[in-house]
Amino acid sequence: MSYALLRPFLFKMDPEHAHEMTLSLLDKAHKARVLGLVYGQSMQPTDCMGLQFTNPVGLAAGLDKNGDYIDALAELGFGFIEVGTVTPRPQIGNDKQGCLESSKRMLSSIEWVSITKVSII
Repeated sequence: MSYALLRPFLFKMDPEHAHEMTLSLLDKAHKARVLGLVYGQSMQPTDCMGLQFTNPVGLAAGLDKNGDYIDALAELGFGFIEVGTVTPRPQIGNDKQGCLESSKRMLSSIEWVSITKVSII
């Protein structure tokens, strides 16, 4: 399904719910083995500081906070995937938005939301 078709629907939803739903659909497509049919992997091997990557494009932390969708995201062809913060015990995030703006300064509350799983380590 095209991004142009999904965008209006997703942007009307609560951002966290849209994020969770999108990752859940990605995981279902991965488990049904249809991601490879839709998104063929274009390998462009890259060396960087002695490390070898299958693709120069990677995924930064934040999308998959708990490492639940590593295999599905890898099937999209990312050369590397950075999983969210791994903590020794589960932690909850802030109730409200993490960044507060004022005319004089911007305060940023760092959220390390994690349901950490031993299997990640």
